[in-house]
Amino acid sequence: LRVAKESIFSGLNNPEVATILSNRFSSYFGLSDNEVEEMLKYYEIEFEMDDVRNWYNGYIFGSNIIYNPWSIISYVDKWKEGFRAYWVNTSGNDMVKEIITRSGKGIKEDLEKLIKGESITKIVNDDVVFADIENDSNTIWSFLLFCGYLKVVSKEMKNKRMYCDLKIPNTEVE
Repeated sequence: LRVAKESIFSGLNNPEVATILSNRFSSYFGLSDNEVEEMLKYYEIEFEMDDVRNWYNGYIFGSNIIYNPWSIISYVDKWKEGFRAYWVNTSGNDMVKEIITRSGKGIKEDLEKLIKGESITKIVNDDVVFADIENDSNTIWSFLLFCGYLKVVSKEMKNKRMYCDLKIPNTEVE
């Protein structure tokens, strides 16, 4: 998620930005299925692979499906304690809670669909900046996507806008 808009007057102009929707560098943002499988074999817990996929896999960066490294490392370290949500406890979710609390009925209905396992179709703007989130309620979907709460199932360009089918990526985030 961009922190600020770039401009010739900001001291930050012409940056090269790669978002989770870009293929550029997309294989470097997490662990692949093969890497996780190899890790579980090394620690002799490969019998857990299907459950690990359900809990921690499903993030899509560009065209790569990846696992969150923090969650995998935490799970491998504490696997005898069972599956838990590790990633969501790494930061405060106050901003997300505040935005959702202030949001309208439509956003809350869409969130209910997501929690039920359904997908929703929304316009996603990969140029959205942090400050825009509070000014435009539709940017919440881009924000939730770029922060890892959602994944893109499919996308389509229409009228110079990107429409994405969005879902919750895995059990940990759910």
